[in-house]
Amino acid sequence: MLQFKKLSDEELIIAYVSQQSKVAFNILLTRYATIIKGMIANKVFDPDEQDDLFQEISVRLYANLKGNYREEGHFHPWLCRLVSNHLTSYFRKRQKEPNQVIVNFEWMKVAGGSNGACLENERVLSVLENILKTMNEDMQEVFHMKFYDGLTYRQIAERKNIPLSTLNKRFARALQYLKREMLAKGITSASYHY
Repeated sequence: MLQFKKLSDEELIIAYVSQQSKVAFNILLTRYATIIKGMIANKVFDPDEQDDLFQEISVRLYANLKGNYREEGHFHPWLCRLVSNHLTSYFRKRQKEPNQVIVNFEWMKVAGGSNGACLENERVLSVLENILKTMNEDMQEVFHMKFYDGLTYRQIAERKNIPLSTLNKRFARALQYLKREMLAKGITSASYHY
């Protein structure tokens, strides 16, 4: 194993392809795991989806190294292309834009119910509104555009005159903050009555 760790990327690829060495493949994958995960995290914000995509890309890399890799000394750009192509295919299959935020809003649902449930939902809404007020004005405006005006991410980005990817990253961070603050105040999905 130690002998494999000292090998270059090209030597590991040759060992994997010619000798069917899984150890060589695993070392190569470990070297580039951070880069692959970073590329995925730039497009997908859900950790479970990130893990699934990493596994899919690992399998695709495992298969494609044997037949499709031909560029001597250019493994890193080839790998980045493979990851990018896989992510594009993934989003096309889901019929979503590559830069669209993927977020589960179930934890934010609030609706009417019995009188006790309505009072609890009012408390949840009150906590939510107070947390939103702690955010900067720009993010408050974005939340209002998304949840009250019903605009798409693309429409909001155009109105704010910022790139869609920038808006998505800011929005995802704001949602994480919002969820963390609500959980800190004791608001969980069990608090809602719908």
